[in-house]
Amino acid sequence: MPSGPKTERTAFLVLFGLLALLGLYVIYPFLKTVLLSIVLTVLFFPLNEWILKRFKRPNLAAALSVIAIILFIFVPLAILASLVGRQVGSLLENAPNELLSSWYVSLQIWVTKIEDMLGVQFNLLEYYQKGLKWLGTSLAGITSGLVVETAHFIFHFFILSIVSFYLFRDGRRFFEVMIHLVPVKDQYERSLAHEMQNTIHGVFYGSFLTALLQAILATLGYWIAGVPGYLVWGCITFFVAFIPMIGTGAAVIPLVIMLFAQGKTGSAIFLSLYAAGIIGLVDNIVKPLLIRSNMHPLIIFLSLFGGIAVFGPTGLLLGPIILSLLTATVKMYSRDFTGVKLESITPAKKEKDAKD
Repeated sequence: MPSGPKTERTAFLVLFGLLALLGLYVIYPFLKTVLLSIVLTVLFFPLNEWILKRFKRPNLAAALSVIAIILFIFVPLAILASLVGRQVGSLLENAPNELLSSWYVSLQIWVTKIEDMLGVQFNLLEYYQKGLKWLGTSLAGITSGLVVETAHFIFHFFILSIVSFYLFRDGRRFFEVMIHLVPVKDQYERSLAHEMQNTIHGVFYGSFLTALLQAILATLGYWIAGVPGYLVWGCITFFVAFIPMIGTGAAVIPLVIMLFAQGKTGSAIFLSLYAAGIIGLVDNIVKPLLIRSNMHPLIIFLSLFGGIAVFGPTGLLLGPIILSLLTATVKMYSRDFTGVKLESITPAKKEKDAKD
């Protein structure tokens, strides 16, 4: 039975769709790793270009760029994970006794005064014991999980290294092929690629580096103040630094209260002043200089924590990229198909339009 061009095209597209789904199913276990490879390649691509211009050898440039990723990102992370793991183990072993023998007594005195004043009972000991049990169980689960995930991490790290190598070497050719194959105007595809690149740099140099700098400075302050498990608290500070309005205060304030309850008044006052002056300095001065993202702060916040919920730690970068591409697509559609330029709508203009 003869078939026309339209039938052949439909059949080919159906076949292509099925094979594409099967291909996606095959690489799905490594999807996060591939996406992270793309992010790291974008961040280190200027270095790869510099090496390529200097040595004129694509394979060497790609290999050295992968080595740079390992030295600047994964080696420090491995060292930090090892040190934090040791401190977690130490806290599990020593923290319950230290807490019961030191600051709990002082805290109970304050709670008793409040109970007498208000005429209510808080049952602090019961909640305290439940809290310690939950903390111990959680930290033990994290520690055992890290051990179990080691082999998994090594395997995915190998995949990431291979993918990054070929992206460094052949990334431009891959991009041009995708531009020609995807049935969307080239200008839209290049605009989305540019938006993704800007988002990667904006999130990394803005939110990520700012949180990292705050965590490093906070860890130094915790160490000086004599906080047990200062590296663990430093890691906590890094993650809470992404929370708008509260930020690093979510980690610093409980520590200051704990130091006061332990009777370490000098350390508590030092940490309060250090947090307000040194750590706050990063938020007020350094962060505005590093921020390069055009995304609304609410979208950044949702993309960061939504990304973590969906992708895990890599979601700190993957979440903002996905939502930035969605935002850019909405802007393009609005501009080219509805005639409304969303970029031009500012709060001031909205207020003026409302008055008119």
